[in-house]
Amino acid sequence: PPVKLVPADDPTPHDSACAFGRDGARLFVANEDGWVRVFDTKTRQELPAERWKAHSTEITALAVSQGGDIVATAGGGIVALWSAEKVPGQPRRERLKLVTGSHPRNWLHFGRGASVFLHCAPYYPIEAWEARK
Repeated sequence: PPVKLVPADDPTPHDSACAFGRDGARLFVANEDGWVRVFDTKTRQELPAERWKAHSTEITALAVSQGGDIVATAGGGIVALWSAEKVPGQPRRERLKLVTGSHPRNWLHFGRGASVFLHCAPYYPIEAWEARK
């Protein structure tokens, strides 16, 4: 039978998006409260020290880059790119913030590693961003 990765007694309702890290050892779970929680998939326990406040509004989408080093979140007309790994004792590093407009993005995707990033919202065209050196 299937095994639930997030504990059955988990007190936080309204999870809105989730994605596995590249190696499958971490599960990133976004919530309507603007927080991203991180779970260890082997122990099925939340890692509270890795939790972070990503947006002041609900998170509507979340994606992990193919290389596993970047987590993208969308909420409140903003798409933010974060370092997937947290340095102990320091806040999670925000790598980039894009103001996308008033409509929440409901789909995020990385292509070509982390050099191409796509996002879209209902009734808006898909936007593609490419990192250039």
